[in-house]
Amino acid sequence: LLIRPMQPFETLLLLGLMGVISFLSWKYIEQPFRSPRFFTSQKRLFKVTIRVMFSIFLLRLVIKATDGFSSRSDIEVDGGEIWEKWGACSKGSELNVVGGEGCLLGAADEEPSILLWGDSHARAIANGVSISALRYDKSGLISSVNGCPPLIGVDVLSVKECLPFNDKVFEYIKTHPTLNTVILAARWAAQIEGGGYGVEALEAIKLRNIISSNPLQQLENDERVVGLALKRTVNKLLTLNKRVVLVSQVPEVGYNVETVYFVTERTGRNLNEAISPSIEDYKARNSRVKKLFDALHSERVIIVKPWEILCDDHECSVMNDNKLLYKDDDHLSTYGAKQVSPIFDAVFGLDN
Repeated sequence: LLIRPMQPFETLLLLGLMGVISFLSWKYIEQPFRSPRFFTSQKRLFKVTIRVMFSIFLLRLVIKATDGFSSRSDIEVDGGEIWEKWGACSKGSELNVVGGEGCLLGAADEEPSILLWGDSHARAIANGVSISALRYDKSGLISSVNGCPPLIGVDVLSVKECLPFNDKVFEYIKTHPTLNTVILAARWAAQIEGGGYGVEALEAIKLRNIISSNPLQQLENDERVVGLALKRTVNKLLTLNKRVVLVSQVPEVGYNVETVYFVTERTGRNLNEAISPSIEDYKARNSRVKKLFDALHSERVIIVKPWEILCDDHECSVMNDNKLLYKDDDHLSTYGAKQVSPIFDAVFGLDN
C-alpha cells in the first residue's frame, strides 16, 4: 500500500501488530480448532479435508480460466503479444538477426534497409521503430538478446551469449550492404552504473572489455569500458558507410508500473504522482550516457531521445490516457513505444 520502502518505525509498528494478531489467532482460532468437539472422528476430519482441497482446486481452475480475474482492472495493458513477437523474431533465427516471415519492421514489401540492434530495450522500442519506418515506406530487421548491449568486443559475464551474438550481428551487417541504417538501443545507464534503478532488484552487471590490452580495463563498469566499446562499434559501422542511430536511455521508473497501478487504482491515488521519476533524477542517472553520446554525435551519428516525449520540465510520465507507457519498471509497453515513434521520423525521412 505504501509503494515506497517502509521506514524503520513503520516496520516496527507492523511487527508489533503482527504479534498481536498472531496471539489472537492462536487463542481464538488455533486452540478451539484443535479441540475434539470440532472433529469427533478421523472419518469426519477426512471428509472436511477432501471438501476443502476440492474447493481450492476449483478456485484455482477459475483463476486460471479468467487470467487472474483480469476484469478487475480497466487499465489497458497491450505489451504481451507484440513483445513476445519481437523476442521470437530474434531468438528464433540462427544468427539472432532474421526471424523469418512476419518479423519485418515497417513495410513488409521492401528490401530491409534498417537494423535495430540491442538488448531488451531494442525489443521494447521495436514497435515505435516499425510504425515510423512504415510511415516512410521503409523496412527493417530486429536483432536483440536480453541483457546484451550492442557493443563489439565486450563480454557480459552474466550473459555468455553476448560476445558471439554481437560478433555475428556485425558480420551480418558487413555481408548485407542494403542495410544502410543501424539503430543501437540498450539500457545504457544500467551498463555504465553496473546495476538497476530505485527499488529494482537487478543482479550487478559486470563487463569485460576483451579487446583492451590494459588489465585495469578488463573488468570495469564505468564509461571508459562502455565508452571504448561504443566508440569502437560506431566507428566500425561508419567504416562500412552505415548511418548510426543512438537511442538515448528510456527513463527508468524503479517500480513495476503494472503492479503499482493495481495498488493506486484501489486506493484512489494517481499513478504518475506516485512513481513518475523526476526529470532531475533522469538527467543525473544518464549524465554519463549523455557525455558518451555527445562525444560521438556527428552528421552520420544521430541521437534520438525518447525522454523528450515522455518527460516534461518536471517529471517523466508512466501513464497517459488511461494506458500504461511501461510494461514493467524500465521497458516501454507497446503503447509507450508507439508514443515515442516520432523520434525516428527525422532519421527515416532523410532519404526521402
